[in-house]
Amino acid sequence: VGRLKNCLVFRVPNALEHFRLGITFKIKCASVERNALRRRIRESFRRLGPTLGAFDYNVVIRSYSPPMRVFARGLAAEIQERVRPEVFLPTKPRAQ
Repeated sequence: VGRLKNCLVFRVPNALEHFRLGITFKIKCASVERNALRRRIRESFRRLGPTLGAFDYNVVIRSYSPPMRVFARGLAAEIQERVRPEVFLPTKPRAQ
């Protein structure tokens, strides 16, 4: 688990040769804002793509401060800076 200022990033190994991305919202906001934030997050991960390896990433947005444009820009910059393989260890799947 990687903790950023306004979100959590979970990373679990996968059997593929590339990364996959999931985005989960724990906040209430307009669909236009959610979609804009999704686009920013996806673009940030696309730029990091070659360095991310074979992992599943799930970004959980747990809080935000309006305006959404400023928040999205800051979150995208933080992802670019902090989501790297050497920053956090993979999360082990829970036993059922």
